[in-house]
Amino acid sequence: MNVEVVQYNDEYLPELTIFCNRCKELGWKNNESIEAMKLNDPNIQFWLIFVNGQIASVAGAQELFAKDADNIVHDKDFRLFFRAATLPEYYKVMPFNRYMGHNLYVQQLAQPQRRWCFERGAKRLFLTANTKNNGSPHMDKIAKVTRLNEIKICEKRGIPPMWDELGTCMLFYTEQVIFKLIEENATWWIDKGGLLKNGHC
Repeated sequence: MNVEVVQYNDEYLPELTIFCNRCKELGWKNNESIEAMKLNDPNIQFWLIFVNGQIASVAGAQELFAKDADNIVHDKDFRLFFRAATLPEYYKVMPFNRYMGHNLYVQQLAQPQRRWCFERGAKRLFLTANTKNNGSPHMDKIAKVTRLNEIKICEKRGIPPMWDELGTCMLFYTEQVIFKLIEENATWWIDKGGLLKNGHC
């Protein structure tokens, strides 16, 4: 199996369009078209994960602004894993990791997205999850899974937490749970937790 991670540019538009068409067939509205993914937004950068030459998964990083939300979010906050989606046939393509499960885009894209955000002056990195299951695959499960690596659960597991749950806000007119990446624990998650360095992208 060959896994390749690339930072999106227009060279990959044909492949991404095919991916979007597949998402539309699956009913994933947030990924069903180039427009739905907000591909041309200057505050968003996407990465593509190819498995054996086919796009298996995508996710973006997005700069946020205080005006985008009714609380919690400040200028120079960034969101990881924006519009993240993995096609079903690739759900278990990664070997199981006790901390990350089989999650393809978290293992492969956390590091390149962190670098991109910090290069642009990021102060805090977020993961967000809709409180309702609409628009994206398994949106109702994202908060539940993220909480497995949040402060309270990690204290019980005896490992450094990856996320701190900050609360709920209206972000882009959608109610979302906000998790902040605990940056001081990133080294542990890279060395032991399953985040791949992917320094080439």
